Amino acid sequence: MKNKLNISIIIPAHNDLIYLKKLLLEIDNQSVEPHEIIIVDSSTNFEIYNYLKKINLDLQIIYKNFYNTLKFRIGLPGLSRNIGSSIAKNEDILFLDTKTIPSNSNWIFERFKLFQYSKSDYLIGRTKFIPNNNLQDIHYASSYGNKIYDTVPGTFVKKSFIKKNLFLEHVRAGEDIEWKIRIQNEKNNNTDNHSENFLIYNDKNNNIFKLIFKYILYSFHSARIDIQANTKHMYLSLMLILSLLIIPRWNFLIDGWEKNPLYIPNITKIYFISILLLMLISLLINNFIFRRMYEGIFTKTLKIITFIIITYSIINWNIFISSFVEYSVFVIPHITKIYISSLFIILIIYRGIFKPLSNSIKIRKLFPIKFLLIGCLGFILDIVKMPGYIFGALLSMFSFNIIK
Repeated sequence: MKNKLNISIIIPAHNDLIYLKKLLLEIDNQSVEPHEIIIVDSSTNFEIYNYLKKINLDLQIIYKNFYNTLKFRIGLPGLSRNIGSSIAKNEDILFLDTKTIPSNSNWIFERFKLFQYSKSDYLIGRTKFIPNNNLQDIHYASSYGNKIYDTVPGTFVKKSFIKKNLFLEHVRAGEDIEWKIRIQNEKNNNTDNHSENFLIYNDKNNNIFKLIFKYILYSFHSARIDIQANTKHMYLSLMLILSLLIIPRWNFLIDGWEKNPLYIPNITKIYFISILLLMLISLLINNFIFRRMYEGIFTKTLKIITFIIITYSIINWNIFISSFVEYSVFVIPHITKIYISSLFIILIIYRGIFKPLSNSIKIRKLFPIKFLLIGCLGFILDIVKMPGYIFGALLSMFSFNIIK
């Protein structure tokens, strides 16, 4: 007979029976047994329900299916965690996801001991992303690297604390990061540094189109979270976008041009320089003073506008120079082609070499060819995130009722 811990494990599930099977087997093989496992299922089928009826595991499993509610038809993990927490019978709750499995058979017991020792309301989980196929090997090298990350899966938390700090319920992705940052802003970060005490992210996807769609979906919901979290930054971002549309053409919009008292000489140059200085100040503040974990919508908007300004300035460089001196030595032939080629090379080097190395990927794994594949995939994923983020931001700006 195994020792039973008075904990409730909460697992959101959405059309992922293949992963849930593996997770339940891993929990059953743990050295201790949880008092209950609460599976909150939002699947569009009954595969999980039918499977749980016939399995023979020494586990107390409580199954809740809420697919008949509108919010659950797209699978909302934040809502699932809130519902699971509300019906848990124990004060100590452990969050898991279907794709996260313990790294060893003593994992639950070790985490629970750490949680008790911390005497805190929560203990943040830790997850390592280990690839299962060639696509994931390249993807993880371009993003997660060989590091262990603080995550909501693996987190122990008091039920009384969750009641006061619920997850966002309106988004499909990103609610875990928002919740983690929110509670860590309120209290000191409470995690551990035990290298062997982590979850393993168990994903079998080897389809690049599914991966791209996942990034688009994540960026869409990330924008909605940013806007709801800080309305002030939303308005600042909107003003920044409007300034880009209006200020460079200010002198053309007013009547009378130079005779008008509102005419401002060199307004476009002043505006561009001001934006670049604002971007520099923002980078200094975020990276060296406050060291923020997560960029807000204003910072992301500022980066996009800065990129647009730099690109516009370079593409129009020869036109600007030749307007002063027709045959100036500063006129650069093929500057647009040079700029685009240089930008692509820089991005490949950054995403394919610098970022993997900063995420503890060994240099011998990048050469001679692999860094090109890593860089190209990272570049593609960066590009596809932009429309999702912009569309999500616009939708949330003009449809507040959708995200409530």
